[in-house]
Amino acid sequence: MITWDPDTHNVGVREIDDQHQRLAEIINRIEQALSAGENMESVEALLDLLLQYAEFHFFTEEHYMRQHAYQGEASHREGHHHLVDQLLSLRQDLVKQDKADARHTIDFLGSWFLDHILHMDRPMGIWLRARGVK
Repeated sequence: MITWDPDTHNVGVREIDDQHQRLAEIINRIEQALSAGENMESVEALLDLLLQYAEFHFFTEEHYMRQHAYQGEASHREGHHHLVDQLLSLRQDLVKQDKADARHTIDFLGSWFLDHILHMDRPMGIWLRARGVK
C-alpha cells in the first residue's frame, strides 16, 4: 500500500502532484482487489485504468519538461517507458491468471512509483518551480 505523504512525495507542481495522488490511489485499489480475491476482470479493468492514467500523466510531465527545457528529460522519459513495460507485463500475468506474479509486480510498481517520484520527479519539480511553474 502506498501511503501518500505530501511533505515527502509532492513535487510542488499542483497538476503533477494531483496526478501522482490519483496514480497512488489506483495502485492501492489494485492491491486491495488482489488481496480481497476480486475477480480478474475487475483487477484487469483497474489495471487498464492505471495504464491509461499513467500514459496521460507521463504526457503531462513530458510536456512540462519539453516546454521548460528540462535537462533530465531523456532519462526521465526512459523511466516512464520502463513503467509502461512493467504495467503491460502485469497485464499479461493477470490474463494468465497468475496472481502470485501479479502481486509481485504490483509490489514492484508501488516501490518503483515512489522511488521515481523521489529521485526523478522531485528534481524535475525543482527545475519547473524555478521557472515559475506552480
